Amino acid sequence: MAPRHPLNAEPPLPVLMSKGFITPTALHYVRNHGAVPQLDWDAHRVSVGGMVDRPASFSIPELLALLPSYTIPITLVCAGAAMHRTLFSLICSGWQVQCFTCSDTVPAFAA
Repeated sequence: MAPRHPLNAEPPLPVLMSKGFITPTALHYVRNHGAVPQLDWDAHRVSVGGMVDRPASFSIPELLALLPSYTIPITLVCAGAAMHRTLFSLICSGWQVQCFTCSDTVPAFAA
């Protein structure tokens, strides 16, 4: 198993291949370069400040309400830029395609 931090995971390759061209959400790979932050959805705020005309602070629900969304098919790729730190020093399951991982998805995005 890989270390707890950073969290990195991917599905078994046969399961992924059996699902077709669009990767189901539950089968997406996870790549992180540090610990995953533990945020409270209702309390967390995103602040915009510095060299802006109007500093502002938004909650996650406010951002979702303010920004339109649309759905398009995309390909997400992790080319393994940081893999040199862990790949060859760990013996673990999950690294299916060496230093390259790819998922095709149809997510909703803010416009």
